[in-house]
Amino acid sequence: MEALYTIAREGEGSMRDSQTILEQLVTFGGGKVTESEISMILGTSDKNQLRGIIESMVKHESDKAVSFAREIYKCGKSVEKAARDILSMLHNIVLFSELQNSGCLEAPAEETEWIKSCASMASTPDWIRLFRFWSSEYGNIKSSDFSLMLFEVAVITACTFPTMSDFRSFAQNIASAAKPLGETEKKNDGNGGTLRQTELKNRETVEKPENIEKKAVLRPDDTKAGSVMEAEKTLSSGLWRDFVETFRNKDPFLYGRLLSLPYKEDDSSVRLTIDAALNPDGDDFAKQLESGFSRFSSGAKTLELDFEKGKKLSIFTEEELRRKAEAEQRKQDMMQSGAVKAALEMGFEIKGVSTNEE
Repeated sequence: MEALYTIAREGEGSMRDSQTILEQLVTFGGGKVTESEISMILGTSDKNQLRGIIESMVKHESDKAVSFAREIYKCGKSVEKAARDILSMLHNIVLFSELQNSGCLEAPAEETEWIKSCASMASTPDWIRLFRFWSSEYGNIKSSDFSLMLFEVAVITACTFPTMSDFRSFAQNIASAAKPLGETEKKNDGNGGTLRQTELKNRETVEKPENIEKKAVLRPDDTKAGSVMEAEKTLSSGLWRDFVETFRNKDPFLYGRLLSLPYKEDDSSVRLTIDAALNPDGDDFAKQLESGFSRFSSGAKTLELDFEKGKKLSIFTEEELRRKAEAEQRKQDMMQSGAVKAALEMGFEIKGVSTNEE
């Protein structure tokens, strides 16, 4: 039966090709067709070598996996066929690992028992990932003039894959790598609640659309160079606010951009501060604003523009700035943690760190 399954696989679904292979084997084998005869004549690898590679990959034993790969090559077997047969075996392992039904396997009884045993060595997601990886590598191996080199590197790469349990452990370590934001989360606020609860309520109130204009704006102190930024509330209404509102529907992008600009309005003028670093089109932008505001106000007020270079103006409240600083510190703590260092050693690439409290 093992020999018949091997012939069927070599025929790749074609009855005519399978019959031709069988006739050739009968001729060369003197009327006797065994699995070892097929392996010798067709150049297919010994099943124990292929199984050894798969088991070594899932056990992370790269030395054994490479040894089996070189054994296949030294025996004169086709590396391309070995890669194909490994892919077929991985397909059956994935099927049984997920479905737990041997009826879906196209394999002889002895191989079916090995598939069942091998499937229990890793989780279904681990097998799926290995199958997808090997499928991609097989395409490279069969079309390359350096198939053995690619085969060996593919085997070594597969041996370095972390398991899903490694991922879960890594995620848990990341979650506990840094302390939660705020040291006073559970302290009483004096009103029957915690400071953390009070802070969230205040934050919800500030972030409602109808309260956006009431957010504090940080400005540099004009009287003291290099002094600490102080909070200064923008007017909740006024000519500038009315002017900005005209863009809400006709140009939402410009509307949002204008909302973020700190300003100060009095009876005769509106003083607008523009961060040059955030507005590279400063001159053109300024001319458009001056022209548009002049038409809108009909000369009732003048628009004065201040370009700040190298100063980081902010539209955040002091509390929000404090939280941003804590979030940044938390990121730094995470990046210096043992969990992240271990992840980098495992081959992970850290593309970003999220400090979302939710």
